Amino acid sequence: MTSLKQRLHKSRRTVIEAVVWIVGAGVLWYLSGDFNQALPNYKLGPAFWPRVILGLIVVGAIVMLIAALIYDPERTPEVEAVVEKLSSHGERVRLLLIFVLPVVYVYGMHKMGFLLVTPLFLLLYMFIFGVHEIKKLFIVCFGIYAALVLVFYKLIFTPLPQGSGVFYTINGYLLGLIQ
Repeated sequence: MTSLKQRLHKSRRTVIEAVVWIVGAGVLWYLSGDFNQALPNYKLGPAFWPRVILGLIVVGAIVMLIAALIYDPERTPEVEAVVEKLSSHGERVRLLLIFVLPVVYVYGMHKMGFLLVTPLFLLLYMFIFGVHEIKKLFIVCFGIYAALVLVFYKLIFTPLPQGSGVFYTINGYLLGLIQ
């Protein structure tokens, strides 16, 4: 059995990652403070659900930190194989895309509108995660997209970004068809 100091040294990357998640969530929690006033039709305020998600991120990071301190990570051949696979160039590019694509999606949503960008995002994201069968890709993408449109536009009447310029006009026309 190794000491706590040895386990911390072996799990240094995990500890650093957990601390970064906790600090990042703390900063975002602080920044969302100005948005947490009660609304006339929603007493919890607009920052409630983002703060719930930030709280879950902190809980997950704490669990990750505790696991790094409790478990003695010994490299087995199976673990070595996974580490080797993740170190390949293709997997690093895929991992980078998994984190960059949502940022591009949010930027694109404000420029081109939710209704136009969301199906493209869903297709690309599912493809990056390994769904390569075209029929399955389009069926699942359409199902998720239909569910999102139903929930946001028909059930909770949430206005989502419509884009700007010509995209605003196109999204307005699509929104008219939906409603």
